[in-house]
Amino acid sequence: MSVSIAIRLSGHQVITVIIVLEMSDGKIIEWSKKGNEVFCIAEFEKTIQIMGKIDGDVSALKYGQMIKLTKCLLDDKHKFFFSLTNK
Repeated sequence: MSVSIAIRLSGHQVITVIIVLEMSDGKIIEWSKKGNEVFCIAEFEKTIQIMGKIDGDVSALKYGQMIKLTKCLLDDKHKFFFSLTNK
């Protein structure tokens, strides 16, 4: 895993720290469906667990399936998006 940190100064004393993680593919450890949306908890690096939404075809979804973090939004609340890999 590699980490990049950028510090942005805004105003006089406001500091925003942006951390970009480049992780290897993770695996699905839990998943659930609500309407047409599928959510999961994915585990990366055997220690990092992230909850997010799975985009794309989920017809053959199973526990332990490999998954990739594709998008992260840090608006008013944190949102993570995943896609299934072919592994």
